[in-house]
Amino acid sequence: NSQIRHEIKKQNNMWLIKIAVFGLASFFFVHLSWKGHEGSRGFQKNLLSPDKKSGLIFLHGLGVSLTAICETMSGPALGLSVRRNKISCPEAPIRHNDMVTKIFPGMTGARSWFNFWNLPGISVMYSDPSESKKDLEEALVWVEEEIKNMIQEGIPSGNIVLVGVSQGGALTLYTALHTQYKLGGFIAIITWLPLLKVS
Repeated sequence: NSQIRHEIKKQNNMWLIKIAVFGLASFFFVHLSWKGHEGSRGFQKNLLSPDKKSGLIFLHGLGVSLTAICETMSGPALGLSVRRNKISCPEAPIRHNDMVTKIFPGMTGARSWFNFWNLPGISVMYSDPSESKKDLEEALVWVEEEIKNMIQEGIPSGNIVLVGVSQGGALTLYTALHTQYKLGGFIAIITWLPLLKVS
């Protein structure tokens, strides 16, 4: 058992070195990003129009707020009419995350939907979950607020698509399994299923 834990720790350290450069870039990018309020709303391409028929909610990854990219890539760049589609890119709050602390000792926090303490590829080797269920439940409430807002604006739930990348993709999958809303679709990009070992 201790040998397995030693191997896992060794693999964790190896992966941490590999992603250090990417993590550093993410760290600088997050501080250049526009900051919304806690649990924030981020960028929304929301021209006043009664013609909006569908909505897209995009959830960013750990530490990287994509509001600037969202603003640039929305609308025609995605082949979407901003008059007929609402595009929302909420931001996670800046909070403690164990993986960030492992990569950058002393760093107090980063934009994070939920806390997790093992790399996804390593966490599947553990018998215990590596993600905070409490944080995931809290983040689910934020996502459902975005969905509720779109529905209140007249967009049918079946015309709303939730998209997420990396940690945002994990929250997308968690939402797909636990949300009270029946959405048009879920797209999870380069991600993992959180709380895989929880029945």
